[in-house]
Amino acid sequence: MFGKNFGLNEETMNIVEEIGRHMPGGFFIYKAEGNEELIYANNSVIKIFGCDNLEDFKQLTGYKFKGMVHPDDYQSVVKSVDKQIEESDENLDHVEYRIIRKDGEIRWVDDYGHYTDTIGYGGIYYVFLSDITEAYKKKEMKEKRSEQALREALEVAEAANKAKTVFLSNMSHEIRTPMNAIIGLDSLALKNEALDDVTRGYLEKIGESARHLLELINDILDMSRIESGRMVLKNEEFSFRSMLEQINVLVMTQCNDKGLKYECKVKGGVSEYYIGDDMRLKQILVNILSNAIKFTDAPGDVNLTIERKSVYEDKTTLEFIISDTGIGMDESFIPKIFDTFSQENGSKNNKYGSTGLGMAITKNIVDIMNGTISVDSKKGVGTAFTVVITLNNSKHEENDSVNNSFDEIKNLILDGSITENSHKISNNEKGRASLDGKNILLAEDVLINAEIMEALLGVKNLKVHHASNGRKALDMFCESAEYFYDAILMDIRMPEMDGLEAASLIRKTERNDSKSIPIIAMTANAFDEDVQNSVQVGMNAHLSKPVEPEKLYRTLEELIWEAEKKNQGGIYL
Repeated sequence: MFGKNFGLNEETMNIVEEIGRHMPGGFFIYKAEGNEELIYANNSVIKIFGCDNLEDFKQLTGYKFKGMVHPDDYQSVVKSVDKQIEESDENLDHVEYRIIRKDGEIRWVDDYGHYTDTIGYGGIYYVFLSDITEAYKKKEMKEKRSEQALREALEVAEAANKAKTVFLSNMSHEIRTPMNAIIGLDSLALKNEALDDVTRGYLEKIGESARHLLELINDILDMSRIESGRMVLKNEEFSFRSMLEQINVLVMTQCNDKGLKYECKVKGGVSEYYIGDDMRLKQILVNILSNAIKFTDAPGDVNLTIERKSVYEDKTTLEFIISDTGIGMDESFIPKIFDTFSQENGSKNNKYGSTGLGMAITKNIVDIMNGTISVDSKKGVGTAFTVVITLNNSKHEENDSVNNSFDEIKNLILDGSITENSHKISNNEKGRASLDGKNILLAEDVLINAEIMEALLGVKNLKVHHASNGRKALDMFCESAEYFYDAILMDIRMPEMDGLEAASLIRKTERNDSKSIPIIAMTANAFDEDVQNSVQVGMNAHLSKPVEPEKLYRTLEELIWEAEKKNQGGIYL
């Protein structure tokens, strides 16, 4: 509008004023240097500020640009203007800011400015100004309504997810409760040495079918939690060696039962400790290894190779390769391997007992962990899965490399000291106490489950004292002599008082044995948060129903041994 050679004087100012008088909006000019003194402001600017005349406006603003801008906005406006002018070929800028009118009302204005050099005044800004308060309020109201709508939608979604989680938890509990009875009674019946071969065969098939049904239920519930976004990863320090021991104990047992050779190799500087979700990592590896065992006939090989691929800052990338010499897959099926309920051959999968969900769950967990999974397979030759996962490094003082002492790990595995499918606070190897004659407080509200548990514990000559709910369990503990009970088996969902509250109150009682007595959650509540809830109230372990007898015995032996050492003032590692 004004060029560099435009001279602002009495004659030209009359022209500027005439132009400004006919402008529908505000227009003003101020010096870019010094105290940003105004050179001109038209009547529209004066009215925007609620002033009666120019003198009124000068008194309000000091006739300076800084006096026009709300004090809280001035610095950000100046920075924005300077940056825009610097980056603009046309020396243009646009800012929105607040002003304070003469009557004290705060209004919003739109400021379109242009910088130019003049002969008479040096650098100047001439600015077109308009009041946008009403439009701003409408925009703000619209944004608030939008935010409110988003909040309400989020609340609805969270409520739906919560309802789904509660439903899944209830479903898990309700299904596992009768499954516990089926598998428990079947296990007890098979202990009868007087059974004829036909009846024993029937019972073994019932047990196999029940466990297969339980596996399918677990897979469906896991998939539902993944799809609903309720699967949350832990970020905790864990012993990589201990996790590997637990995996190898399970896999070696399965391979021995099937006549397969299993080999685990660790190389490339894998550390003793990492930070991440070891339970989900273990689930990934066990799912793939179980598949390898399932689809490999004797004599055959199953191998697990673990290698550190890279270390960057505080993270380590590990590669896990699980290979087998099993039946393999057609090349055309490989892209479908991670699809839900995907099965290459129905008759083969019926033979091998596949649910069609394991690989889909594995792929989803790998994705949640920001990892990758790939597969290479050839029909009649075998299959190899490659999983790449990045974990956070641990600053643990004893963070030595696992591969340097793998022979030691193998010896520990052969000792069989890991309790599979139980979640224990300590992964350190412990001794085992004799269970003969030990007193067990059993809190269980379902009578048939209590009867099954009494029979299973009776096999080890344990003395069972039954409480039908958490309140009775608490009362029985408080009324007993100190150290009378050697351990407590606590169901979670019970009338009057649940197992979590009962365990918490037991830990708080003023008794010498209240802190040391082992409390084991033995419940149909099997989700991650259920395990966490058990740990938080002071329980020592969490066993999910149906409980396998040998795992229960081993957990009791280790925890009672630990408690006895504590009570005697012994030192154990």
